[in-house]
Amino acid sequence: ALGSWLLALGSWLLALGFWFLVFGFLKIADLFLTLDLEKPFKIAIPAQAGIHDCASYCDGFPPARE
Repeated sequence: ALGSWLLALGSWLLALGFWFLVFGFLKIADLFLTLDLEKPFKIAIPAQAGIHDCASYCDGFPPARE
């Protein structure tokens, strides 16, 4: 009886841990996207005003081409 109770508790904890991982990952991804993508584009692109080389602003992105 104790073994099955522990098994049930373990599976609940596993499910809970899985959802904490998922939500934690989403929260980290959200922070990452908010900090690393939105700010540079909001600041850099208006500041460039037609200059199509953003290597210093968005590192890792190719320069925009028209």
